[in-house]
Amino acid sequence: MNDKRNRPKIARPRVAVAGGGGAYGNTAAALSALDLSAVRGRRVLVKPNVGRMTGPNSGVNCSPDSVAACLDVLREAGAASIAVGESPILGVDVLAAFEACGVAEPVRARGLDLLDLDAAPPIVLPLPTGSLLPELKVCGRVREFDLILSLAVMKTHMHTGVTLGLKNCKGMLYKRQKVALHQIAHGGDPARGVTPLDAAIADMLTVLRPDIAVLDGWVGMEGLGPSAGDARPADIAAASFDPVAADATGCRLMGLDPMDVAHLRLAAEKGLGVADADRIETVPADISPFLRPFRRPPAELALAFPDVAVYESGACSACLSTAMLFLQRFRESIREYRLEDGKLHIALGKDVKDVPEGTIVIGNCAARHKGRGAFAVGCPPVASAIYRAVTGREVDGSTE
Repeated sequence: MNDKRNRPKIARPRVAVAGGGGAYGNTAAALSALDLSAVRGRRVLVKPNVGRMTGPNSGVNCSPDSVAACLDVLREAGAASIAVGESPILGVDVLAAFEACGVAEPVRARGLDLLDLDAAPPIVLPLPTGSLLPELKVCGRVREFDLILSLAVMKTHMHTGVTLGLKNCKGMLYKRQKVALHQIAHGGDPARGVTPLDAAIADMLTVLRPDIAVLDGWVGMEGLGPSAGDARPADIAAASFDPVAADATGCRLMGLDPMDVAHLRLAAEKGLGVADADRIETVPADISPFLRPFRRPPAELALAFPDVAVYESGACSACLSTAMLFLQRFRESIREYRLEDGKLHIALGKDVKDVPEGTIVIGNCAARHKGRGAFAVGCPPVASAIYRAVTGREVDGSTE
């Protein structure tokens, strides 16, 4: 892994955008529009967004065809070696996730390695310019590569506005280190809309900034992302050697203001890339034909479910996503568990205070309230496990 502090800065980065050609065609066109001479003779890690157990083209994980396009273009550009690796959310077997979403097949077909990045011992990287974190525990195999390509699904995100090429790098943090970023209680800059999580992501990027960002917009996700939202077919892709510029352009393609995304704004302020549209060269110059407005996530979980009272503080996106999937799937079938106000009450997160008797308590972080009602153990528990904790019954035909 190269020393990212010595990376040359690009005064006017190029972001290539393509659309209308399907997942493979868009990704190949966008990546091929860059000068890939830096790839020749280098060891490249493709870090796709495959953090959860879902089927292909759901908007949660990368499209298998987008992964295939990256591999083919990198090989054509003369990469010395290529591997595909990920560290998923807790409780997910990443090799099984690669199989389930279809990514394993094109990697195997090309004779390349699929890596569980958590399988090797971690390394600890100091953060000399970090605002919140003195160090990070990172997947050790990252060090074996010269270049990192972050291949991210274009998604909105309930905590960070969007998750694109920059935030996708959380999938190189070792195991529980990902959760730890969500559990920082203090810091950030509330006056500027910066949460501790935003500041922690920006700190992370000082050592895990990818060399290339590719945004897979074949099927993205809008609303309650990163995993409980609605699939958003968009049929676009973008790529750049400046991941900040790629994410800023991705936001604009999604109809969002990149300056509203705090971790992206902080990354630009730290000199990790360019977010200002006037300083970015897009190819083509006019990207308006590729604009695909995405629906934003609701400001609060309760707004998505008016018949649910939510007690949430300090919960990570994995637990929130599980809670939302549970509510989407089961809330109508457990109406008898509503309290006197006619609502289901759920609690999650390490900082939740008092909750009423009869509350459904979700996840290990909220375990101190488990005596208040049904308690679903796990980090996070899957939706069917929450249903079982509430009702005492198994879910027929559950595949979770």
